[in-house]
Amino acid sequence: MVSIARLPLAFLLFVLVATLTRTGADSDFSVSSASTESVDSSTENVNFVKQWTLTATNSHNDGDNDDNDDDDSDDSSDDGDKIDSIKLQLPGRVFISYSSNLPAGVLGYVNVSGDSQSVVDTVKVSSNDDDEELEVKYDGRSNSSTGYLLTEIFLATSNIVDDVEIESTAEVVIEDGVLFASNTNKEVQIKAKHSSVVYVSSSPMSLQDLKLELSDSATLQLSTDSITLREDGQFQAHDRSSINVLTSSLTVDDLDLDAENSGTICISATEVKARNYDGQDRSRISLPNASSKYTSTGTASCDEVSIPSREPGCVSSSACSSTTSTSTTSTSTPSSSSTSTTTSAPSSSTTASSSDAIRTSEQTSDAVASTKFYVVGMALTTGLLMAISL
Repeated sequence: MVSIARLPLAFLLFVLVATLTRTGADSDFSVSSASTESVDSSTENVNFVKQWTLTATNSHNDGDNDDNDDDDSDDSSDDGDKIDSIKLQLPGRVFISYSSNLPAGVLGYVNVSGDSQSVVDTVKVSSNDDDEELEVKYDGRSNSSTGYLLTEIFLATSNIVDDVEIESTAEVVIEDGVLFASNTNKEVQIKAKHSSVVYVSSSPMSLQDLKLELSDSATLQLSTDSITLREDGQFQAHDRSSINVLTSSLTVDDLDLDAENSGTICISATEVKARNYDGQDRSRISLPNASSKYTSTGTASCDEVSIPSREPGCVSSSACSSTTSTSTTSTSTPSSSSTSTTTSAPSSSTTASSSDAIRTSEQTSDAVASTKFYVVGMALTTGLLMAISL
């Protein structure tokens, strides 16, 4: 057995540097944040804002931000930096949008606005490099859970997200252009629990599988012109949750509808075609407009619910006014002006009220380079300390 003490110092340094720098290279995106700043906004409950920049860490992005996998080919290979999975654990309101005008190398932005600095600073944004997942959490353990909060996620690539997990009390709006919509080798999955209220809009969906899984008292409304699934459609509403699918047609090979306990499922399609159908509990499954209702006997009418307005929502429903404004109008393309943070996404070409408010693509590149230098420096220092101790 070779003793570490007998190994050349240069070799030890090489191994340490290679190991640490490779760890950084395997990351799909990095997260950097600007400082929280106060703003004078005409939007109610927008007094403080903060922005995170999601930056590509690999160099094989060809600069085309439109998804190239929107076809029937299998995209299992690594085709570049991307964010295809989102996990949310926070209250208030959340909007997830596609923006076509983000700077090169920027995969997205996370903008947070609220009525107090403490509420805004409680939001944490991180990356999970194992599955290219963006995690946005609310760490309110040390703060009173009161106030108003809006989280906006802007993605540079359209139709790229195939997995969304929501564990919160938030109202979450997933706008058209975010989810995979046209790839018959792709599975799209949405999970929601607690008391989250989820609104999903999409262009016609043609996928391999679509899985909607809700529990507790969560609700989900999916609006799309049509749904065609090459294999499985699995809609599960457990506990007191509900799923409302607003579409003109649903065509699927295997349709599995599971409404357990007090859960409900309603599909508005006039045409529902399934080679295999399994529905439990049939009295809680409603197909009000379909000519063939299979075994369902539910009487719900699949009423559409208006999408909430793009402004901060209450962190704790028990501590805020019960009055909530709603709107079905869509918002404009993002811009980085601090006074319009709640209606638009950041652009590095716009100037905010503070130089720290927006991190440009050049600043992001400097930050990445600085991080790499720090990693190498730490590796060299560690190697020297090991050599001295031996």
